[in-house]
Amino acid sequence: PPAPLMPLGIVGASDRVAQWAVTHEAALKRLARLQSVTVAGAAPTGSAQIVMAEATLCLPLAGVIDLQAEVDRLSKERTKAVEEIGHIDKKLNNPAFVANAKEEVVEEAREKRDGIVARLAKVDEALARVKAAS
Repeated sequence: PPAPLMPLGIVGASDRVAQWAVTHEAALKRLARLQSVTVAGAAPTGSAQIVMAEATLCLPLAGVIDLQAEVDRLSKERTKAVEEIGHIDKKLNNPAFVANAKEEVVEEAREKRDGIVARLAKVDEALARVKAAS
């Protein structure tokens, strides 16, 4: 429903993100129609989670949305990440690619892979929490 204001929990936030959330709390609450913004140690039970590079945003939605749909969404995101890692691994394991590509291109592929692996770990954590809540 569009009317209720929801509390936002920020889990696993870096110091930079936590400070940003405190600094911009009023704007976040107004723009996203939030009741509150808190930096938390753990995700609330039954929460929808958005995995980002430096934090996981959690909205406790038990009773508001279908938790199974959230499991499906996170599962799809996980599958996509695994496929991307496989594609990059295929490139990096190809001796012709590594030998012929510029060093910057190879390093960029490695960094991209590392970022996707980190995102996959956060998605797996979020998926486990949502499954436990449903």
